[in-house]
Amino acid sequence: TYWISMFLPSELDRIMGLPYPDIRCATWSKRHFDYFQPNEFDAVNINLFDDYVSYLEKYMQPHLNFSVLGEHKVYAMFGLVKIRDTVYEAWLLPSASISEQKFRLHKASIQFFRYAMEKLSIKRLQIAVCTTNVSAYKWAKVCYFQEEGILCKYGLNGEDYYMMSKIA
Repeated sequence: TYWISMFLPSELDRIMGLPYPDIRCATWSKRHFDYFQPNEFDAVNINLFDDYVSYLEKYMQPHLNFSVLGEHKVYAMFGLVKIRDTVYEAWLLPSASISEQKFRLHKASIQFFRYAMEKLSIKRLQIAVCTTNVSAYKWAKVCYFQEEGILCKYGLNGEDYYMMSKIA
C-alpha cells in the first residue's frame, strides 16, 4: 500500500546515520535547486535542458525523493523512480561540495539502498552511469552495483552509459 512504500526524512536520517540536525534528509523540493551547486560533470548535463527542474519533477513520486542538507548547503539530491512493482531506478545529483562529507554520505548511500530494497521489496534496483563519469562509476561499484552492459548513445549528447544494477 501507499503507506508501506513511503519514506519519511526523519526515518532516513536514522537509517542512513546522518547527524541530525547538522546534516539531514529533507523531502525533495525544487527550491533546493536555488542552493544547489552541481559538480562539474552534472552541471554540463543540467545545462543541456531548457528547464531541468521541470524535467525532474515529471518523474518524482511522493515520498521517494530527497535532498541531503547541512551547513547552508545542499550536498546531494537523490531518490527512486518506480518502474513496476519490484523494479526501481535510483538517481543521484551530487553537489560540488559533496566531497566535504564523502565518507559519511557514501556509507549513508549504502544504508539507503539496503533499506529501500528491503522495505519496498525491490528485486532489481538499477542506475545508468555515463561511461566518462569515472567518479560516479567508482561510487556505484563500491555501493555494490554490478555492470550489466552498455546503453549505446543513451546520453543527451550521444554518450554511452553503463546499465548497472543490484539484484535482491
